[in-house]
Amino acid sequence: MLSKKVVTISGGSGGFTLLRGLVEYPIDIISIATVFDSGGSTGVLRDAYGALPQGDIRRCLLALIPNSSQWRGMFMHRFSRDGFLENHALGNLMLLAAEERYGRADAVKVLGEMLGARGQVMPVSVDDAHLVALLDDGSEIFTESAIDTRNILTDERKIVSVRLTKPATACRSVLEAIKSADYIIIGPGDLYTSLIPNLLVYRVSEAIVQSSAKLIYVSNLMTKGAETRGYSVCDFLKALRLYGIDRKIDVVVVSLDDIPSNLIDIYRNTEHAEPAMQIDYAVAMQYGIRYQIASLFSENAANEGIIRHSAHKLGRIIMSIMEGRNDLCHLIVDLDDTLAQTTVTMRGDQNRLEYLTLVDGALKFLLTFPGKRILLTCGEHNLQSRKLEHLGIKDLFEEIYIVPKKGDKETIIANYLKRNGIKNPRNVIVVGDRVDAEILYGRSLGCKTIRVQLHGGKYVGFDHNNQSDLTITSFSELQMKDIL
Repeated sequence: MLSKKVVTISGGSGGFTLLRGLVEYPIDIISIATVFDSGGSTGVLRDAYGALPQGDIRRCLLALIPNSSQWRGMFMHRFSRDGFLENHALGNLMLLAAEERYGRADAVKVLGEMLGARGQVMPVSVDDAHLVALLDDGSEIFTESAIDTRNILTDERKIVSVRLTKPATACRSVLEAIKSADYIIIGPGDLYTSLIPNLLVYRVSEAIVQSSAKLIYVSNLMTKGAETRGYSVCDFLKALRLYGIDRKIDVVVVSLDDIPSNLIDIYRNTEHAEPAMQIDYAVAMQYGIRYQIASLFSENAANEGIIRHSAHKLGRIIMSIMEGRNDLCHLIVDLDDTLAQTTVTMRGDQNRLEYLTLVDGALKFLLTFPGKRILLTCGEHNLQSRKLEHLGIKDLFEEIYIVPKKGDKETIIANYLKRNGIKNPRNVIVVGDRVDAEILYGRSLGCKTIRVQLHGGKYVGFDHNNQSDLTITSFSELQMKDIL
């Protein structure tokens, strides 16, 4: 079996963590790194030699090297003696030497091969440009280092947009990698200084949108005072959309761990940073098809006073997505008086369709369900289709069945199990309001069943002694871990 081709676009410690989590798996990794950083050792070498900025390249390359822990000390070693070498990282000097010997286009590839990297690191461009941020007072900050290091305790201006000082064109190898990828992973990383700079390069966003690859976004754990103060997960996604990622993201990976409050206080007081975990699911539906909620927080990093993803946990959840483990669970859900309170809202009048909304918690349930989602509803085809269009949830389902009478539901469920070769019916969750239809049929086939009894629903209290596995009056009551 051919290994999956995975392209990552991340940065900083987040990019290092992601690659360390993926490198142990049998996949082909290409890491695309920004080349517009300008601070520290990178900035000095860039000014003195016109060198390709090495910061993110160095971190990504290090992450792909076996026995990275042994190499890390050497690669990250900074000379302390006075003189030209003061504060230069050895890894930066190695990249500079490779660039002078093999040229900008091939330097990183050759050095990676020499070090036995399990994958490739590609600079997004070999063109020389600097990053510029437009702030909400109309002023601009020039260079990545100035954006990243401004005094956030006294400077509360927010970034409105970023640009490059001059056009930069993507390396051909980068565009080819994106085109041939099976999966493209964006994040984690600083939004305006690590992620979006890649999208400012000519043709990169376009290539991602046109690619047939599945697109995954890994949300940051924390905001950054100098860049994303006050941002929610949806704000990060909105920013990606503004810079050309105008396709829906297949899976948005979000950590909802309880970060120790003492660590949050430290980050809040020193960096004006907050957890980036809030999700408005009504807004989120515009940007992502599925939201994978997982425990991704690193306890080891926390013991050192740092808030970071766990490389092991992050790698495991990404691989579960790519290996289709989530496809082992299936949701078959009804529409009327289940996802939307049709009886109460429409009262049998088709002209009241404009008042129809999803019930509380239903959208979050659909967006965060980790497996395949199938809608099975009974009614007049045109009306049911109009309801789905009005609610905006049509794209959330892999399959949609609209049947004229309730008895057809049994045939649909039975055929679905047979067609998909489902050996364990308990991997199928049937959700609806009618005990004499989907609940009855689901139980008879051995599926898990969840009965929804919305206040004022047509079939509330209607019972044929066919007990479901679970009865709820609101989707907000559901905990995914309790039903899977």
